[in-house]
Amino acid sequence: KELEDKGIDDGEIDKLLDAFDASGSNDDKLRMLKSILTSDIGKEGLKELEEVFSYLSEAQKKNIVFNVSLARGLGYYTGTIFEGFVRNSKITSSICGGGRYDQMISLLIDSKKEFPCIGISFGLDVISDVMKLSKNESEKTVTRVFVIPIKTPRECFKLCKQLRDACINADMDF
Repeated sequence: KELEDKGIDDGEIDKLLDAFDASGSNDDKLRMLKSILTSDIGKEGLKELEEVFSYLSEAQKKNIVFNVSLARGLGYYTGTIFEGFVRNSKITSSICGGGRYDQMISLLIDSKKEFPCIGISFGLDVISDVMKLSKNESEKTVTRVFVIPIKTPRECFKLCKQLRDACINADMDF
């Protein structure tokens, strides 16, 4: 309805809605989109996604699901967006989300200079719920030695390095 109100042709709306229902592998979805996207910005977006996928191994690609209809609600994203989910969990909402936003810093500091950025935020409440449901006992820390410097930060830093070099998990209070 909103697209019709903006004067977009019914045929174009149908193409868009069909794209949202794309199925198959990530490559299948990209091929389908290549066949219908004609704008320069659409082609650029597909090229960016292909580049992102090119950095992944075949095993990693199996963990990534390209969702054509994914939209983040914030208007400052300028490129690829993403969300992260937990597999095999009763929690089906995303635990993290983010994307590329090249103009946000410029807007905040009122500058014409562009500062390319990528950001992510995590939903601690969702992560906490996942952990509660998983009922896995986990260690609170892997630290075996905790160093507390009392006016000796340099010496303690060296000590932590020696411990770590000896494969002893060490941490230091700053």
